[in-house]
Amino acid sequence: MTLVEVASMVSPTVLLACLSVVGLLCYLVGWYGYTFYFHPLAKYPGPKLAAVSHTWLAWAWVSGRYPTIIQNAHRKYGNIVRVAPNELSFNTVQAHRDIYSTPSRNKKPFIKDRLFYNNGDVRVLFYELDATEHARQRKLLATGFSAAAMRNQEHVVHQYVDLFVQKIGGLSTASQGTGVNVVEAVLWLGFDIMGEMTFSESFGAVEASKSHFWISLLRDGAHAAILPSLAERMPLLRFIMPYMITKSAIENRTKHYAYTTEAVRKRVRLQDKNPEKETADLFGPVIASGMDEASLVALAQAMPRSTFYAQTQRA
Repeated sequence: MTLVEVASMVSPTVLLACLSVVGLLCYLVGWYGYTFYFHPLAKYPGPKLAAVSHTWLAWAWVSGRYPTIIQNAHRKYGNIVRVAPNELSFNTVQAHRDIYSTPSRNKKPFIKDRLFYNNGDVRVLFYELDATEHARQRKLLATGFSAAAMRNQEHVVHQYVDLFVQKIGGLSTASQGTGVNVVEAVLWLGFDIMGEMTFSESFGAVEASKSHFWISLLRDGAHAAILPSLAERMPLLRFIMPYMITKSAIENRTKHYAYTTEAVRKRVRLQDKNPEKETADLFGPVIASGMDEASLVALAQAMPRSTFYAQTQRA
């Protein structure tokens, strides 16, 4: 009996299903062979799963331990690790300089990857892909980070550090030997200083000796913030995304956005009434530039997030 005769005895539905399975298997075998042996990045070491799909990288992101997982991968595989079919992670001083250093006459800007810097929101400084616009925004904020500006803000740092030491001493005495969670307490200090230097108003966390609710919202909503990038890498995730994070995380991200919007509007009103506030903090020059509210809010969200990650990730 010939193959044609056998095929004629099988219903079209079954035949189509068999051909689909065979086609899928052929595709997977071809894809695996290509990514492992013929892909331009095939020579770089890394987890086997990372070579064939974005699943490994997605797992690293949603685990909440991304920096630790990447660090362990570098310890195992070396300074250059393949973390996705088309992505490498570098762990050298020279790579950091090449990627993140300021462009100059002899050095062109390193173009940001659209997937990696997808925040699902308005693209500002940290996520801006256009080199010219990024340079403009960076220049606006650079004024606040100059040596002269830092000296002008030195009293703010001293004020909150002194208050922090005083509060920690009182909490330590009151704890009757159980001690104080310094990891949590340092967040109070960092956010109060950041608030004063960004919005000309602290969050009052050190004074209250407890985390401001905005910090809690930022922590709880962090998972929701990484989903746009993952969804673009793995479109099928859109079908299961509602089940990947808790309802409270989504709600907290919404609350965080609402609070940030109000903080930005309050800071804009303050500068409208007192134009001299343009040089009072980091946000002054940005507001004076005429940046729209949506961009101001996106920038205001990114800055405390950077503070949070810098203070909570262990070296």
